[in-house]
Amino acid sequence: MIFSNKVKVGDKVHYVNRITENGIIKEVVDNDYVRVVFNCDQNWTRFQDYTSALTSTRVLFYGWK
Repeated sequence: MIFSNKVKVGDKVHYVNRITENGIIKEVVDNDYVRVVFNCDQNWTRFQDYTSALTSTRVLFYGWK
Protein backbone atom coordinates (compact mmCIF):
# COMPACT_ATOMS: atom_id res chain seq x y z
CA MET A 1 0.00 0.00 0.00
CA ILE A 2 1.22 3.50 -0.76
CA PHE A 3 0.88 6.46 1.56
CA SER A 4 -0.80 9.36 -0.22
CA ASN A 5 0.86 11.92 2.04
CA LYS A 6 4.22 10.78 0.59
CA VAL A 7 3.39 10.32 -3.10
CA LYS A 8 3.73 13.02 -5.70
CA VAL A 9 2.85 13.51 -9.33
CA GLY A 10 5.15 11.42 -11.50
CA ASP A 11 5.74 8.61 -8.99
CA LYS A 12 5.73 5.10 -10.45
CA VAL A 13 3.27 2.68 -8.86
CA HIS A 14 1.73 -0.69 -9.61
CA TYR A 15 -1.57 -2.42 -8.99
CA VAL A 16 -1.97 -6.17 -8.62
CA ASN A 17 -5.21 -8.01 -9.29
CA ARG A 18 -5.22 -10.93 -11.71
CA ILE A 19 -2.46 -9.16 -13.58
CA THR A 20 0.04 -6.50 -12.59
CA GLU A 21 -0.44 -3.06 -14.07
CA ASN A 22 2.18 -0.33 -13.91
CA GLY A 23 1.19 3.31 -13.75
CA ILE A 24 2.25 6.84 -12.90
CA ILE A 25 0.55 9.17 -10.45
CA LYS A 26 -1.13 11.99 -12.38
CA GLU A 27 -2.88 13.69 -9.44
CA VAL A 28 -3.15 13.29 -5.67
CA VAL A 29 -6.86 13.75 -4.90
CA ASP A 30 -6.89 13.29 -1.11
CA ASN A 31 -5.53 10.95 1.57
CA ASP A 32 -7.41 7.96 0.15
CA TYR A 33 -7.37 8.41 -3.63
CA VAL A 34 -5.01 9.30 -6.45
CA ARG A 35 -5.43 9.47 -10.21
CA VAL A 36 -3.17 7.04 -12.03
CA VAL A 37 -2.36 6.69 -15.72
CA PHE A 38 -2.12 2.95 -16.37
CA ASN A 39 -2.26 2.83 -20.15
CA CYS A 40 -0.49 5.38 -22.31
CA ASP A 41 0.74 3.19 -25.16
CA GLN A 42 4.19 3.04 -23.51
CA ASN A 43 4.51 6.81 -23.97
CA TRP A 44 5.36 7.37 -20.30
CA THR A 45 7.13 10.68 -20.86
CA ARG A 46 3.76 12.17 -21.86
CA PHE A 47 1.63 10.47 -19.18
CA GLN A 48 -0.04 13.82 -18.31
CA ASP A 49 -1.73 13.78 -21.74
CA TYR A 50 -3.58 10.51 -21.03
CA THR A 51 -6.75 9.63 -19.15
CA SER A 52 -6.26 8.59 -15.55
CA ALA A 53 -8.19 6.26 -13.28
CA LEU A 54 -9.33 7.26 -9.80
CA THR A 55 -7.63 4.63 -7.65
CA SER A 56 -7.63 3.89 -3.93
CA THR A 57 -4.23 4.19 -2.31
CA ARG A 58 -4.98 0.91 -0.51
CA VAL A 59 -4.53 -1.12 -3.70
CA LEU A 60 -1.37 0.54 -5.01
CA PHE A 61 2.28 -0.27 -4.32
CA TYR A 62 5.41 1.78 -4.96
CA GLY A 63 7.52 1.12 -8.05
CA TRP A 64 6.98 -0.87 -11.22
CA LYS A 65 6.93 -4.63 -11.54
